[in-house]
Amino acid sequence: MGSGDKNNEEARESMRRVLIEALEYPRELVRNNLELDECPHAGLYDNEDGNCIACPQQSECEWLYNNEGFAALEKKPIAKILTALEIAADYVAAQVTYWEHDSRRCGCTSCSWLRDALHLVDEARAP
Repeated sequence: MGSGDKNNEEARESMRRVLIEALEYPRELVRNNLELDECPHAGLYDNEDGNCIACPQQSECEWLYNNEGFAALEKKPIAKILTALEIAADYVAAQVTYWEHDSRRCGCTSCSWLRDALHLVDEARAP
């Protein structure tokens, strides 16, 4: 492996770590917003269970299941992790809109995370 290949691989792995770290906050937010009192799986999405598929929280629960720490994120392709981050950004954007925050100026954790995540998505998508 040439030094250019090694540098590219190191840059990809560094980006992977940053993307995985960025998923930490939306995982916490989704976890806190899920209502699991009636969930037979305690929030562990099961794509073979009709109850999960029909659940109004299906999207959030499935996203969380696929992006939790036990989902072996370090082995997932960067493109899938980036897509998960984009979905998380949409989720957080919806939350801050619901809360009537101005995400461009607000200093709360959600708005700050959203600004950082959108910048990270742009950086990761750049050629």
